[in-house]
Amino acid sequence: MAIAAPPQPPAQAPEDGLIDDARNRQRHRRTAITTLLITILAGIAFLAGGGSGGGRHSNPPLSNDAWPNASLPHAISVSYPKGWHVFPPPDTPLTYPYDRLLITSYPTTTGGGSCSPRHAETALPANGVLIYLFEYKTPPNAILTPPQNAAFPPKPAAFTLPAHPSNYECWTVPSYMIRFRTAGRLFQTHIALGPHASASRRTQALRVLQSLHIQTLPTPPNQHK
Repeated sequence: MAIAAPPQPPAQAPEDGLIDDARNRQRHRRTAITTLLITILAGIAFLAGGGSGGGRHSNPPLSNDAWPNASLPHAISVSYPKGWHVFPPPDTPLTYPYDRLLITSYPTTTGGGSCSPRHAETALPANGVLIYLFEYKTPPNAILTPPQNAAFPPKPAAFTLPAHPSNYECWTVPSYMIRFRTAGRLFQTHIALGPHASASRRTQALRVLQSLHIQTLPTPPNQHK
């Protein structure tokens, strides 16, 4: 018995093959163009986000030259970001040590506490910064013990915050405490940050401290403040 041959597909005309090749090339070109556009757009988005790890808080640094400068009593001056608020002493009812400076990134008032800027603490917003500076000098009476220079390292070339804030006496919010000496004078500063303070806020706070310019202050006879 003869075996029938399997059916053969219809022969393809030469022009049909050329059309298929052209269509394939067009699809490849469209795919390549789409991939290129996606890559370009992704690169633009990456740069807009500040590069690797840029995020919303990777703002370009602002030169301190663009910041206002405040000259305060007791031979102290400081630069601060535009829109921040500077309060010269007195900032608290303290009689010793001595108020020298209060700076906040938000509107507030001074006073309110017995030995801390209570009004400013209460008004501290989630992304706010509070900087309070006071100075130790010769105590006004023999009851108080003058601080030792060893507890006040020299003013650093670049300030850094301690690892964690602490709850200090008189304060109602946690703060970072830094002591330093400069121009023969002893200072202590407290930096309070809101619970959601951004990295840029922290950087601004440190740059404010770094901008402090403190001169030697001779003490007139029988005058301690």
